Amino acid sequence: MNDLSEYLERKASLEAKIAEDRLSSRGRVLAEVVLAIQEFEFSMEELFRFRTKRKAMPRYFDPVSGAIWSGRGREPHWIRGKDRRQFELTDGSKVDLGEK
Repeated sequence: MNDLSEYLERKASLEAKIAEDRLSSRGRVLAEVVLAIQEFEFSMEELFRFRTKRKAMPRYFDPVSGAIWSGRGREPHWIRGKDRRQFELTDGSKVDLGEK
């Protein structure tokens, strides 16, 4: 049992040393990154490429109200409890979504 407590003490000591070294290295590493960005003239767009969310294509259309639904999220009241096939948009059909 004595060996186990020694190992746990050494583990805690090593983890503390790792955290200390990591903290002291942060400034140096950040300076190196900044220099590399400046040297290679990276733009903000290259560094931080955010993917834009694409809006889901409508799959269902209510001919009475003109409402559309992608099939994601809660069912709209106009399709709830009904056969979805009667509201499905075919690949060739188009719906005027208007300017939103």
